[in-house]
Amino acid sequence: MKRKEEDLTYLERVYSKMLKKDPNSFLFLPLASVYYHKGNLAKAIDALQKGLAVHSNYVTAKYYLAFLYRENGEVDKAAEIFKKVACDSQGHYAAHKALVQYYLDKKDEKSALTELKKLALLPLALINMLFHIFFFLIMSSLEILNSFENSTSDRFFIRT
Repeated sequence: MKRKEEDLTYLERVYSKMLKKDPNSFLFLPLASVYYHKGNLAKAIDALQKGLAVHSNYVTAKYYLAFLYRENGEVDKAAEIFKKVACDSQGHYAAHKALVQYYLDKKDEKSALTELKKLALLPLALINMLFHIFFFLIMSSLEILNSFENSTSDRFFIRT
């Protein structure tokens, strides 16, 4: 567990430094993810808000901001962003799915059913494509973390 915290702290330093050099960078999203995994929702939300001020059309960042608001208990604020993401990005499966859950939690079955119908109308190919994109991103992230872990582990051992 300590190792994970050290890795996250290292990534936080790297992303922060790179963002200071280039405030227009898209690295605000991975930085927000680091803050989230360190348990600092406020910093994660702040990083996303600042990044979206520069990159207002970055759909993935908008979705992640809504996700963080929901995690932070700000479900109505999250739902408003999920609605925008679902509207702006036709076929955003995850945003529609989040809205279904939001409406079910609010006991608004009619709106939940409307969102479910929208999900049913999404082309299966699009859903399949999204699955493959997410799978690729997860596998790439794991590969990067494994590579990082392998390259840094040698630094902590003294060879005789």
